Order: sequence, then C-alpha cells, then structure tokens
Amino acid sequence: RRKKMNSLFSPPLLEAMESALEDGEQIILFQNRRGFAPMVTCKICDWVPKCPHCEVALTYHKYHGRLTCHYCGHEESLPERCPACGERKPTSVGFGTEQVEELVHERFPGISTVRLDTDTTRSPGAFVRLLDRFQRGEAQVLIGTQMVSKGLDFSRVKVVGILNADQMLSFPDFRAHERAFQLMAQVGGRGGRRGRQGLVILQTGRPENPVIRHVVSQDYTAFFNEEMAIRQLFGYPPYTRLIHLSFRHIDQEVVRQAAFFYAEACRKRFGQNLLGPDQPQVGRIRSQYRQSLLLKVGMDTSPSEAKAYLIQLKDRMKAEPRFKSVQLVFDVDPV
Repeated sequence: RRKKMNSLFSPPLLEAMESALEDGEQIILFQNRRGFAPMVTCKICDWVPKCPHCEVALTYHKYHGRLTCHYCGHEESLPERCPACGERKPTSVGFGTEQVEELVHERFPGISTVRLDTDTTRSPGAFVRLLDRFQRGEAQVLIGTQMVSKGLDFSRVKVVGILNADQMLSFPDFRAHERAFQLMAQVGGRGGRRGRQGLVILQTGRPENPVIRHVVSQDYTAFFNEEMAIRQLFGYPPYTRLIHLSFRHIDQEVVRQAAFFYAEACRKRFGQNLLGPDQPQVGRIRSQYRQSLLLKVGMDTSPSEAKAYLIQLKDRMKAEPRFKSVQLVFDVDPV
C-alpha cells in the first residue's frame, strides 16, 4: 500500500510503534547508513562539501558537529555559512542512524534508545554493553545498521521497521539484490521471537520490485530462481568466476592510460568476457585515482591459469616507464 510520507516514519510504522510502546514491547529500526546524513548541501548554489582525498561527499555526524569521510577518515567542521555563496548553514540530505535516533526522541519524548553502529561501538565492550541495555529492557528502541541483522534474540521485540529498502537495491553490484534480500529477511527475523507474533514494516517507494515482493511473501525459492536465471543470462557467478582488477595512481590520466593499455592486451585473449575499463563509483580514494576491469572466467577455465596470464600482462605493463608506479591489485572471486 502506498502511504504519504511526512517524515522518515510512515503512518503505519508510527501507529505500530505507538502500539508497541503502549504495550511495553520493544522496537528495532533498521537503517543501513550511519551518521546523521550522507551529505549536506547549500540550497542556493548546490555546493556540497567533499573529501579532499577521495571523490566522495562528506557524511554529517551531528553529535560531534563534524563532516567525515568514511573512506579515509578525513574530518572537518560543518561551516556556519556556505563557503561558495555565503548563504546560511548548508542543509542535510538523506538520513542515517543518528538522525533516526533524534527523530524517535522528538516523536516519543522520554523513550530510551540504543544506537548500534560503528560510531557507537568503537570502544572495547561497547557492543555487548549496548545490547545488554536493550536485553534488560532499559531501552525501548534499538536503532542500527546491519549490526542488528543477525545473531540477536530479543523476546520483547514486537515491531521491526526497515526504513529505506530502496537504498539497498540501488547499489551498483550484481549481488545487490541478493544482499538486500538477505539483510531484509534477517532484520525481519528479529521480531516476534520465541513463538510470539511480530510485525515487520518495510518502507519502499518500489513495492512492485520483485525483491521487495519476495521479501514480503518470504518466498526465498522464487527469489532464488529469478536471481539465478538473471545471472545465467548475463554470465555472473555461480555460472562464471570473477577476477576484479583495480588500477591505482595519483595521476588520473596515467591510471586511465594504464588501464586501457592493459585492457587492449587482455581482450586479445578473453574477448567480451573482459568488461571495462571504467571508473568505479568512487573514482579516487586516499588521493589515488582508480580504474577497474572485471574479467568473467568460464567454469571450464582454470582461475589460476587466468591469473598467471594476468600477472604476465602486469609485468608487461610495468615495463613501460610511464606505468612503472601504477598499482594493480587482483581480487579473485570478489565479495
């Protein structure tokens, strides 16, 4: 059913949360993104603060008042005014676990919460302490990333809310649907434990998506059959094995040329089974630009033989003076 969303919580989820809290039951809210917001921007000029070392927007952590890069750890303060046009403080876009926790306190004053993500579990023993608080009933709402998806058994959890299912489906990886199904099924399994009836509310703007439909119907077999058919059609595991090649260098043009040089030689043997080169989703990490190749190795081909050939090509590339300092990393069966 389509419901109007005026906040992060849909009307059905809010109603279920209110009922659970009135009955003395507990709630788990799942959002697989930490921080307050994945990015901030100026509404006037569209300026977005980015990491100086990585091609990625900085994540806003409101509790510490800091902008943080989740790739290299760079931090800086949130400016009071936009440095590009001078307008007032930039506004946040999207939401993470920190913002979810804040909104729970606004909507349900006096309710105690536990937030479970890498920001709150850095210190030794923090993970266990936070879970113990929730287990003892000292907190009514557990908010977390994939940390809450498996291995937890709470008898009083009545409602589980998956706040943004679409985010998991949009990741550019052939395993995205498999991981999304797995995460949503595991998170949903945290409610109604030990023979008690629970309620899982999945928020999505794409209810017609096959993955969403199979999660809701708990039809693993149908999901498996559809996913396998797609992978067989396009030649992805388990019908092939993959070798990912990552080229890295501080000079963007050098790494691009190296990737094309390598791909031209590699394609003579592997043909259309070699995909790329292209720039990955994050094209620069820790001041190194990146290019990628993806090789599909048929099940009738030895991965070790293929890798030996790739290493020969690497040596040939390194023999070129202009590519001597280019890093090339192989990842067989990337996960």
